Amino acid sequence: MPLPDAPSRAGTAQQRSRPPVTRAPPPVAHERTSSTHERPLSTLPSQKHAAPAPSRALFPGSASTPQLPARKLPSLGVTHPGASISKFAKANCIITCPPHRNDGGKHAMFSSELPALAAVSSPEPSVTVNSRLARMRNKMLMETRHEALAELRASKSTSKAAANTAWEEQRYGDCVRHLNEAIALVPCDVLLRYRSNANLRRGEFNSALDDAGKAVELNSLGPKNFICQAHMLQRQSKLQEAGAAYLSAMNLGQHGQGEETDYSGLLDTVRRERSYFNAVRPSHLKVLGFGLVRSPSRSSIFDPNKIVRDPDEFGGNIPPSPIGQVEDVQFSSCAVTWSPPKRTDDSDWGEPSWYIVQVSRVTLQWIPHDRSFLEGFEKWETVHEGPEDVLAATVKGLLGDTAYAVRFRSTNENGLSEWSEPIRFHTTTDDSKEEQVPVPVPRKWLQLDLHDIARQHMEIKQCDISGFYADLYEAFAPMVRTIRRVFLGVSLQSMVGATQVGEVSKQQFFRFVKDIGLVDTSPKRAVGAKPLSPAEVDFLFLRANMTNLQGRQSILNAQQASTKTLLKNLEHSLENARLDDDEDEDDGGIASMVLHEFVAALVRLAWATFSIPGFGVSERLHLLFNKAIMPRCSSMIHSTDAFVEVWRTPRVQAITRYYKEDLSKIFYAFAASDQALNARLTRESMSLPELFYMLKMGDMFDDNLTSAQLMAIFTRVNATSAENGEDEDAQELSLDEFCEVIARICNQKIPLSNRGGEPFENTWQSFLQVVFVPKLKRLVRKGVAKNMTSRTLSIRGSGS
Repeated sequence: MPLPDAPSRAGTAQQRSRPPVTRAPPPVAHERTSSTHERPLSTLPSQKHAAPAPSRALFPGSASTPQLPARKLPSLGVTHPGASISKFAKANCIITCPPHRNDGGKHAMFSSELPALAAVSSPEPSVTVNSRLARMRNKMLMETRHEALAELRASKSTSKAAANTAWEEQRYGDCVRHLNEAIALVPCDVLLRYRSNANLRRGEFNSALDDAGKAVELNSLGPKNFICQAHMLQRQSKLQEAGAAYLSAMNLGQHGQGEETDYSGLLDTVRRERSYFNAVRPSHLKVLGFGLVRSPSRSSIFDPNKIVRDPDEFGGNIPPSPIGQVEDVQFSSCAVTWSPPKRTDDSDWGEPSWYIVQVSRVTLQWIPHDRSFLEGFEKWETVHEGPEDVLAATVKGLLGDTAYAVRFRSTNENGLSEWSEPIRFHTTTDDSKEEQVPVPVPRKWLQLDLHDIARQHMEIKQCDISGFYADLYEAFAPMVRTIRRVFLGVSLQSMVGATQVGEVSKQQFFRFVKDIGLVDTSPKRAVGAKPLSPAEVDFLFLRANMTNLQGRQSILNAQQASTKTLLKNLEHSLENARLDDDEDEDDGGIASMVLHEFVAALVRLAWATFSIPGFGVSERLHLLFNKAIMPRCSSMIHSTDAFVEVWRTPRVQAITRYYKEDLSKIFYAFAASDQALNARLTRESMSLPELFYMLKMGDMFDDNLTSAQLMAIFTRVNATSAENGEDEDAQELSLDEFCEVIARICNQKIPLSNRGGEPFENTWQSFLQVVFVPKLKRLVRKGVAKNMTSRTLSIRGSGS
């Protein structure tokens, strides 16, 4: 039976007081007790028409039903000051209103200012109070959820900021603790990678590997997660898994870059480490060796060969790795010992019968996208193989001041064990070792034009010409390195009058003689020496350069031919005489001296200033070095080039290796820029004019780098390489020398005061990436390197 129409507002009091007609309520879980102040919505008055009967009757809630505050009701259009909404009871709800206290004992269902009641009887009958309450509930839940998420994000940001501060202060334990808090709130692969690196810095390698694996599990599409996992696997020598992780990273790649760009170098480090060794064993077991097979049928190059036999059939298992130890690390050697693996009660492996020891240099790989370094190993070399009763060995032939790693392996009739964890060690730095290595005397130093002094020496010592050369060799033998360093130092002083690198001008030579106290105008004269006048010093300089005068060359050639015969006899007569033919210098001309002419000038200087009766050439040269040169030129002889130590650091070398391909392309392009006839024979090296041309076209000269400073850098690098036996041409740069020259240029252009405390490897990398390589490669592409033929370079007049 349909409900009667609700009375209008103008109806009688009797009509308004009629009891409502309602439907029977549906069964509910708990019976409710109606309040005297609650009515079903079907009796609510309407402004114009009676509201249609609802699809379900709404029942009053019990007095124990929790109430929502009145401030939440405006969404329903209820404005009664004490109105509230009872809790849901299945699909039924009720709106309650207490009576007004100032209405004369009468209470209305709602305030007279309730235009929202029309919503109950709005033209949209599908919108019910239930749906509005559901929307309100969802909105409240959403707001609560947003507030909780905001609190989580704020807590996570606070923990991450604290972790960043701890990382910068190298408090990695605190960093891990703060990251634990952040990950507990909001887990993500970025934080897991962060914690993995922090655990790595703490030395917690297993925890670092676990975090890297969790990052991969959380986000298997991120290449950085795989590269982090590969780093940690490689640190623990799990090379097969590391290779697979690198390949996954290469497969995913990075946006805007090729797959091979960032990860191929890392993959090479794993390939170098995966070196399998086929041990010496009986011929019937030869087929059971290990190998790294590159078969097209394999899914990956990192799948190792399988052992084709079952070890159980031999009555034992492969033994564990031996326990190794490094002892007595020296400049070029170290002692290693090892012991058999420890056996427990449940051990079922056979006794080791053979031990293998391998050594490798530790290297660093520059990772550009992370701006970090990855530690790796060069090719492992076997340094010992022996039976089980030999438990010690000495590793020789190591380089000084170099990081190495050693690993051990045991074997028996069942096969090879796993390699032990690499043990790292660093050889010592002992500069005295270098000084103790004798340097051969250049043969050209004994073929100098000294026959006038030789005649006087033979008269004093009552000997023949072979005695003169024997005394000359005896004086030169311990001083070869010292003479070269003094010559380099003199050639680098002000460089006034020098026409090219590796030469000493007349002005430089006079200043040198004056500084060592052998000129009568010297502020402090050498003890026991007879000082020379400036004119005598000039004459001595010219006398050492007389080899290019007309009419003199033929005589000298004849004298040198006879000298060569004497030197051959000298090598047979003198015990342990060592001569070197590597000195191949051009003539310095009248204006300057090259090294062998400088040596001739030293001999004449010693003969003139220390003219003590009965003293021959050997005694006078000893007095020259001990009384004049050594005390006054100690800064040249014992000078330590601070940049050499910086240049040899592993990180600087790692960055240089990363950019070596780009540097080599630039080097060979400009090394062929000089098309002169005499320069075409040196296409594999770079001269000073070619270097100057390259830097000038690249706009590298400024207030910090002038042409004089460039000549000093060029000379120092060449002289150092020649002294160490690495390069024989003092007028040309090899590729390795070119790289060092560019590094010194970077150090000169960006001094320490302008680096903001950054280490040189960061400055070196930024200089190559941002300035040098892009600029010079652009010039190479434009063909600028081939345009030097039409240009005449004046090194002295530019960039100063």
